[in-house]
Amino acid sequence: MSDRRFGGWFQWGREQPEDPPTPTEGLPPEYDVRTALLLALASTWAYSDAASLADILDRSVLPEAQVELLEVRNPARLLDTQVFLVRDPGAHATLVVFRGTEIGGANITDILTDLFVDPVNFPRGSSARVHRGFLDGLIAVWPRLLDALSERPDDRIYLAGHSLGGAQAALMAVALGLDQPGIMQADDLAVHASIRDRIDGVHTFGQPMIGDPEFAARAEQVRQTHGLPIVRHVFDEDIVPRLPGKDVGDFAHFGVELRGDDNSLGWTCPGQGAAVRQVKRSVLGLLVGALDFAGEQLAPVRSRELPLSVGDHLPQRYVDLCKRAVFGREDIPYYP
Repeated sequence: MSDRRFGGWFQWGREQPEDPPTPTEGLPPEYDVRTALLLALASTWAYSDAASLADILDRSVLPEAQVELLEVRNPARLLDTQVFLVRDPGAHATLVVFRGTEIGGANITDILTDLFVDPVNFPRGSSARVHRGFLDGLIAVWPRLLDALSERPDDRIYLAGHSLGGAQAALMAVALGLDQPGIMQADDLAVHASIRDRIDGVHTFGQPMIGDPEFAARAEQVRQTHGLPIVRHVFDEDIVPRLPGKDVGDFAHFGVELRGDDNSLGWTCPGQGAAVRQVKRSVLGLLVGALDFAGEQLAPVRSRELPLSVGDHLPQRYVDLCKRAVFGREDIPYYP
């Protein structure tokens, strides 16, 4: 694991705190709150376009960022995958940022991808099963993504994404760690190893569950074998990390889980047995979460929280907590 940090960190127009105010006890030793903030911002602005993402990062945390978009769309196949490559030439680092589920506009392919659970065996020859929509979306960009990362063999690599994007980022890390061709039969395992060994961080925000308990156990084994720093951030009662529901099958998480809410100054590990659990019914869970979000907008019922929330899934919730972890509660920059 490299200690190298990104060049030109935190150009907020004023000095950054030398030591972030957030206690770090219990956090993974490789966890860095500044890196988490960068990846949360990139995951949030991945819902925009390449020019906007580059501009936001250039004006805030990553001056002279170079951004490239890899995109595959095929509504007939329920494919709508966008992944941004954000490069910092000075630090020899590349961020791989997957866009999450797009709710606005007329395009519903992302939503159909989320609903297209239809578990499929992965990796080949195993009985482990994963969410087919997540896997198909990753397969669509896999060859171009590996080609792009292989062109810069000295770059450290960070994977990130919010929601659906987080699922694909974590799935990519696991696929690179398999000791067999995972995504494509003709995959070169030497290429996998070269990219995998350069991964310095995998940060997901509001990520849903990817596969069944057998796959989660396999992924955890891969994570520990190769030292993959896979960290899942879960904000308060965010409904999405508890999906898919048990009504479509048993699913489980893997990786280190960090939790936080509006009262937190930073992310903390929830402890053994306190990780988020799968909801029983996907649609019912989403309805409860939507009611909670609607109630937050109405003063008379704002204090009556429900156990699941769509509002807690908003990417800005994750960014704000990452900002508090770096700057404290009283000195948070509004922009971006």
